[in-house]
Amino acid sequence: REDIASVLSLNVDQVGTISVNTYPEGLINAIQILSESDSFAAGEVSRIKEVLSDDNDLGVLLDYTECEVTNASVLALIATPDDDGYYNDFAQFREQAASV
Repeated sequence: REDIASVLSLNVDQVGTISVNTYPEGLINAIQILSESDSFAAGEVSRIKEVLSDDNDLGVLLDYTECEVTNASVLALIATPDDDGYYNDFAQFREQAASV
């Protein structure tokens, strides 16, 4: 959370749910970004998307969706390489669980 907040120049508590999906090609991180108040200030959503679209330490931006109902959150999908072998660990776990 601290790294994401730092890259986006946000408070840590503005980084909501983070989920990671593993694939043989790499990881896709789904990151929820929350506004400080009831909605994002004018231009803030565009600024965050621009930062995520630029070359940064978080990975490659695949998709960026604003909450249409409240304008209080966005969801960013970011691809990263699986340098630590999480997919292989997950596949091994699934094989072991299936054999029980």
